[in-house]
Amino acid sequence: MVTYKVGASVQLVSRQGKEFTQRFPDLAQAVAGLGAESVILDTEVAVFDRKLISRFEWLRGRPKEDVATPPMLMAFDLLELDREDQRKRPLRERRQALEHLLSGERLILPVRRLSSSGLQAWKEVLRV
Repeated sequence: MVTYKVGASVQLVSRQGKEFTQRFPDLAQAVAGLGAESVILDTEVAVFDRKLISRFEWLRGRPKEDVATPPMLMAFDLLELDREDQRKRPLRERRQALEHLLSGERLILPVRRLSSSGLQAWKEVLRV
C-alpha cells in the first residue's frame, strides 16, 4: 500500500490502485496529523494477534477474541517528504527521517529493523 498526504488530504492506495482510505478512517486521521505538509510512505496495514504476529487475513474479518491491536499502518520507507523526493537519499537517512516523522505515533509504526546478519536477524525475530 502507498500512503499519500498533501495538507489534510490523505489517501491509502493498494498496489493495484484500490482506494482504502474510507475503510481505515483512524489510519487516515493519524496520517493527516503527521508533522509534514506532504508525505508519501511505502506502507502496509496490519492487525496483530495476542502473540503480536501480524494477521493480514483478519483485515477481511477477524475473530474479536484474538485481536490484540486495531488496524495499524506499518511504514517500510519514506518516499517523499514535503514535496522532496527521498528515494535518492541513502536508506539510513530515509530511515532516520521516517522514525523522526513517526515518533510518538500510536497507529503508524516504522517496521522494525533487523540485523544485516541473517543468523542474528533470525535470533531477533525469535527473541532468542
